Formats: sequence, structure tokens, C-alpha cells
Amino acid sequence: MSPILAARRGSAHGYDVIDPTRLNPELGGDAELRALAAELTAHRLGLIVDIVPNHMGIGAENPFWDDVLTRGERSRYASWFDIDWHAGGRRVTLPVLDDTLARVIERCELALRPGPGRKIRLFYGGQSFPLDPETVPPELQLAQMDRHIATEVTESFRREPGHPRLHALVRAQHYRLASWREEMGAVNYRHFFDVVDLAAVRVEEPAVFDETHALLLRLVADGVIDGVRVDHVDGLRNPRDYLAQLRDRLDATGRSPLLFVEKVLEPGEELRDSWPVDGTTGYEFLNTLQDVFIEPGGFAEIERTYRRMRHLRGAGFADAARAGKLAVLVGAFRADVDRLVAIVGPLAADRAPALTNEMLGDGVREIIASLAVYRTYLENDGEVHDADRAAIDRAVADVQARERPSHAVRFIADLLLGRIPADDDGRSRAFIERFQQLSGRRWLRVSRTPRCMRISRSRRATKSAARRTGRWTRRSPRCMPSTRAARPAGRSPSRAQ
Repeated sequence: MSPILAARRGSAHGYDVIDPTRLNPELGGDAELRALAAELTAHRLGLIVDIVPNHMGIGAENPFWDDVLTRGERSRYASWFDIDWHAGGRRVTLPVLDDTLARVIERCELALRPGPGRKIRLFYGGQSFPLDPETVPPELQLAQMDRHIATEVTESFRREPGHPRLHALVRAQHYRLASWREEMGAVNYRHFFDVVDLAAVRVEEPAVFDETHALLLRLVADGVIDGVRVDHVDGLRNPRDYLAQLRDRLDATGRSPLLFVEKVLEPGEELRDSWPVDGTTGYEFLNTLQDVFIEPGGFAEIERTYRRMRHLRGAGFADAARAGKLAVLVGAFRADVDRLVAIVGPLAADRAPALTNEMLGDGVREIIASLAVYRTYLENDGEVHDADRAAIDRAVADVQARERPSHAVRFIADLLLGRIPADDDGRSRAFIERFQQLSGRRWLRVSRTPRCMRISRSRRATKSAARRTGRWTRRSPRCMPSTRAARPAGRSPSRAQ
């Protein structure tokens, strides 16, 4: 099942969870979920649910995010979200306006109105934003208590004589309303790909894990849920550590449900044996299955015809994808690159003083753009998996084949692969973790752009070659539970089989 936790009203998919502590009322309540599980059991079936640990939908419907916007770093939920408070001047940058703040106020598009509990909120279009109670002027405090004067008082801020007061009130908040046209690159919270209304969650923090997984674990313990599918596992800071913690907590319920991950495996890439999971969701199996319906000769003719019609004679998927990656790293993900440079800058100053921040930023972008895999999995223990070393070395070779040899690229690669001794303040580790998170985000975002989709040669030949060599089928037991010869001891009984 798609996520069953509370999502935005009217969500068609449930992946924009706004409250992981309760079920989605639009799908039914606890009684309905338990009735569904019982019906499945009666038919010797089980229930596998999708969870989204990497991010949450934000906005006024999310009480945790709303509290952060209200109280800033003082909020008890400030640790839930991956916000770079320093980069934002101790405020959260929200790219929600269609123009600059000054022009939006001049056009009277920003309004004050009572919201839930009669608290005055800022409204813009279909969105609303809270006010820090300590910044609310006396007249608005009075309007919150007396509904008869609320409209008159709030309108006095909206009309032209009140514009300076409204501007000052907005600037006093723990967030900054910015133009999405001009300041997307200034967003200072990590988010799902380039979707800024899905904010990343710091699930690696023990307290955040506990609070966001409590309901799931209770449903597993009660026998309602038989399996868990982790959405976008590559977005997490350390997938292996998260999965180990989740596996331990699931096993502690006494039921040991199945555990799957949504993982994009590139040709030749294998699921890590160190991950305590029962397999992936099977994208690689579907790729192989698609090949059954592709006749190589016919595909080649379609390829030639399409390229001729689109004037794509010299362009290939790899070139278009790399150009797209560089474009989003300069644009939508600029703030993420800047964050990496801020982390690695002091390290470079000590060990490679000739490298400027601009050079380091270029180096980060070049390596990420040349990575041929979704992301690497460099762990805290300092050990480098052969696959990760090969991926980074190939990326460096690709950069150097395209550009002049770059000292910044070599420095960053050496830092990633442990060739530069780790520092004592954790900067190396922080850089590696955030680098890997960013490298994963850039890939799916780019592969869906029109430019890449116009390149019809979507590595089909590579997948077909993989099928002929049996590369995918060797991994099929990890991807298709039905092919397992036997179930591990301690797994759920027949309803999950």
C-alpha cells in the first residue's frame, strides 16, 4: 500500500505525509485498517506498507513544520528538519512569492486574517504562515480576542498606509518569504529533489526516529502490518545505519516483518549485502521484463529515425544527462553546493590552500555530474567498498577526459575515499554524508528533464546486454520475494508469503 499516515488533504498518493503520528483519516481510521488486515489474513494475504522517512510535506497542515516557522530554532521540532540556520541568517527561506516581498505587499496580495484558534496568520494565495506571538503588535493581539474588530484591524495592515507595518511584521518572523522566480537557489533546508514543499527529515537523529516511527512499530507489533517498503532510501544520510536501526526495532516487536527498499540499481550495480533487507521493489526486474518486448533490430531503426527527425546526431544520453546535472547543481541545488563548500572550505585551507571556494564548488559539481551511479555509500567506519572506489575513480577520470586536470576534483575525490586523513571536528564525515545525499538528488531530477527525455537512447542497449549476460537475474532473489527458496527463520507466517 502507498503511505497510510496522515498526508495533505486530498493527496492522491500519500507521499506528502504531514503527520507520522496518526493515520490518514481520508483512508479510514484504526478500526478500518485492522479490518482490512483481518480480511487479508482470511485470504492468506499480508499487508506491506510504504513509509517515507526521508521527507515530509510542509505547510500549514503540518503542525511540526508550522511550529518551526512560529518559534524558529527554539521549536522542539527544529531538530526534525534539515535546516541550515546559519546560511539563512537564522531564518527559513521560503520561495513562495510570485514577486519580491515589497511588490507583493504593494499589490495588497499579502493579507492578515484569523486562522485556526483565531490566531492571526499571514495569507498569500492558498498558503498561510504563522506569526511568532512575541512579534504580534497590540492591535493584532486585540483582534485575536475580539472577532468584531478583526477585519478592520487586519485590513489596516493590508491597505497602503499600513504597508510599512506589514513589511516590518513579516521581516520579524523566523522565516523569509522569497520569490520562487529569483531565489530558488537560496533555499536553506534540504528537500526532496527540487520539490521545495517536501522538506527533508533528520531521521538519523534518535529522537526523531522514535517519534516518527512509533505508530508504524505499534501496528507491526499488533500484527496489522506484515512488511515495510522504505521509499527513497537513497535520500537518507546513511541508508545502512537507518536500515539496521529499523530492522532492529521491527524485530523487537517479536514479528520480524519483511523489509524492502525502493532502490534504483544502475546496470552492473548490486544491492549492498550489508543492508539488512529482503530485497528491492524490483525496478531492475521490470527493466529486464521490458526487454522481452523490445526487438533489437526494430528498436535500432526507431532510434535512427528519431535521432534524424530531432537532429540529435551527436548527442547521447550520457552527455545530455551530465549537462542537466551541472545545470541543476548551479540552479536549483546551488544552496546545497554552497553548504558543501562551507564544510570543506576550512579543510582545504589547511591542506590545499591554493583552492578557492569557487574552485571547490566547481569540483563538487564536476564529480557529482560525472558519477555513473545514483549515489555512493561511504560509511562511518572508514572502509571504502570497491564499488564506491570504482565509481568515484571513474567520475574523476571522466572529468579529466572532458576538462583540464583539476586539483579541486582530485582533492575532493581523495577526501571522499579516505586518502586525506580525517579531521578531528567531524567536517570530513559531514562533507561525505551530504555529498552523497546531494549526488542522489541530482540524478532522478535530471533524468526526468525534457532534454534527457528527448534523447531516445535511454541506455536500452546496456540493459539488453545485462539481460543477455544474466546480470539482473543473478540478483532476482533479492528483488522478487516469490522466487525465494525458503523464508528466513522468524518471519511472519503464511499471510506475508
